Amino acid sequence: MVEDVDLLIRRAERCLEAGADMIMIDADDVCKYADSVRADVIAKVIGRLGLEKTMFEASSAQTSEWFIKHYGPKVNLFVDHSQVMDLECLRGRNLGINHTSVLGSSYFLF
Repeated sequence: MVEDVDLLIRRAERCLEAGADMIMIDADDVCKYADSVRADVIAKVIGRLGLEKTMFEASSAQTSEWFIKHYGPKVNLFVDHSQVMDLECLRGRNLGINHTSVLGSSYFLF
């Protein structure tokens, strides 16, 4: 669990100043379970670093859903590759009935 959010933010700011493109934070560090998300910590991190410079690792579908509900479909989330299609559906992407419909589109550039 994150105990000193200001220290976390200061360290992240230094990384960004040194040239990092984005800061990734394990959502499990700011919440015990999806139902006990530390919204205050997340809001403070996003408020200081910006949504475009912050990525949260979401280890469950419930956590991903919480982030999208509170921060919109453009929130940066790191998920397991097996959850990508479900995440895109949560974001509101029109992928069709089955997930394979998106593979033929220009959405994925292989």
